[in-house]
Amino acid sequence: MFRRIALNLLICLAAHAEMPAPAAEIRDTCRGFELIARSSSGDAFEDDMKLTLVFGEERVAIALPPALYTARHSLADVTNLCSSFTAMNAGPDRVLLFLSRNSRPQFDRLDLALIDTANHRVLDTRTDIGEIKTEGDLFVIRRTFDVRLIREYLDNASCDCAEAAIEDWMRITIASDKIATAWIR
Repeated sequence: MFRRIALNLLICLAAHAEMPAPAAEIRDTCRGFELIARSSSGDAFEDDMKLTLVFGEERVAIALPPALYTARHSLADVTNLCSSFTAMNAGPDRVLLFLSRNSRPQFDRLDLALIDTANHRVLDTRTDIGEIKTEGDLFVIRRTFDVRLIREYLDNASCDCAEAAIEDWMRITIASDKIATAWIR
């Protein structure tokens, strides 16, 4: 009974929020591959989604911890290679996936995966890069791989609110097929 009430409340809230309601499976067609986020239990609100890349008939798992992933578009000056998730060109036959992981009741967290589209491999993954302040379905990205994330919270703020979360730019770089991150000073 409680679970049904909670589920109805979440669906109601999701319908009035800017973020799309969670789904048990999200499929996205990207340039050169398909990305699937699928709940192992079939429950849209469980943190048990696994990510899979599909290259024709070949399936490749992305070795990130199971979580509740949500599709986010990008507000960027570079081309997004997917229609629902965010994927950016990271060099010849390289794609960087920006993945939004639900971290309720806190803000969503950013995970990354570097893909080799020619050899159908996941080259590198990074989890928990930082918190995503936006409550909409957008990543704010500039200059290819600078992403807007929460850097700090105001101490002794008079509210537990988004305004107390201070954003800054995180630079993401790719070198020797490895992902590196650093706050821009």
